[in-house]
Amino acid sequence: MAAGEGRREPRAARRGSLQPRGRADRPRRRARSVHAGDGASHPLGAEPVRGSGLGARSQRGGGGDRRDRSRTAALPADRAAGPCVIDTHAHLAALDDADEAVARAAEAGVTRILTVGTDVDDCRRALSLAERHEGVFAILGIHPHEAGTATTDDLAALRDLLEHPKAVAVGETGLDWYRDYAPHDAQRRLFAAELELASELGKPVVIHTRAADDDTFAALDDFTGTVVLHCFSSPRMLPIALQRGWYVSFAGNATFPKAVDLRLAA
Repeated sequence: MAAGEGRREPRAARRGSLQPRGRADRPRRRARSVHAGDGASHPLGAEPVRGSGLGARSQRGGGGDRRDRSRTAALPADRAAGPCVIDTHAHLAALDDADEAVARAAEAGVTRILTVGTDVDDCRRALSLAERHEGVFAILGIHPHEAGTATTDDLAALRDLLEHPKAVAVGETGLDWYRDYAPHDAQRRLFAAELELASELGKPVVIHTRAADDDTFAALDDFTGTVVLHCFSSPRMLPIALQRGWYVSFAGNATFPKAVDLRLAA
């Protein structure tokens, strides 16, 4: 589920909107790089929560309460003991019943879900879900579509939320020149501020970039932490991303009939 794909009316700017500022002289932590199998060094490898179901499949040999046959597993029985699935980018807070979705995902073999916040209120909802389900973790940020109304108070609140142990990355953040939901200068300021937060807190960034490849990559020149390019759509930028050691996320756009180059890149 991609955030911000639907059309929405732009909001009026609020008092305290972001303005250019110097970088704070705060110590920066080394950004955390997460690799498959590195469960002991990252919250994604935490033990499953009691009562959650998500993340507990490997310990139980099966997922969820089998008494409710309306929640049958999405995977066939002969694949039940196969590799686990991690959903690295979901927007659970947008669902009518996120807890039900988490339970059904666990039965289907999904062991971890990273749910993404797109503004401060959405980040709070994402973090609340992460607190209820140990197999759920939160990626917290202010989406570029919200840059026109983001304030310094929002950034301060975001920083506090990112201190939570289940907040594992900053995002999704970046630049979107395809839509006109927020002025370009406001997006640049917000992106720079979120990159600074990620550097300071030692967290990876999950990047949303659309029709803004060159500007996005330039903004990331000085960022030394882990980068995930969400919903990658820029085959010509793939060599640069790989050279920099970034993670590339291929999504539903790779199935579009005209996305031949993107499928070749994948």
